[in-house]
Amino acid sequence: MIETTELLIMDLSAGERSEIICDDSVADLGEPTDWAGLSASEPEHFTGEHWIEEAPLDPQWMINPSKDSPMARHAGIPTPGTSATAAPTMDSV
Repeated sequence: MIETTELLIMDLSAGERSEIICDDSVADLGEPTDWAGLSASEPEHFTGEHWIEEAPLDPQWMINPSKDSPMARHAGIPTPGTSATAAPTMDSV
């Protein structure tokens, strides 16, 4: 999962559409600059108490791109590129 997230970050920070994103995805992935400097952190089980808007999607895992800052590592603090997935892979993004 970390390797897949790193590939996603690399593609999106270069301004490319990643081939791991479903063709029919409507996710707003922001701008390439939003992804610059991010790296993949350990995935964690999704908790709806921190990500209320995503809870109706019933995700199982949280993919945690983060910048090298203490604030980016705290659950529930939005950072560019933070996304939830309904499966333990990026296939559903």
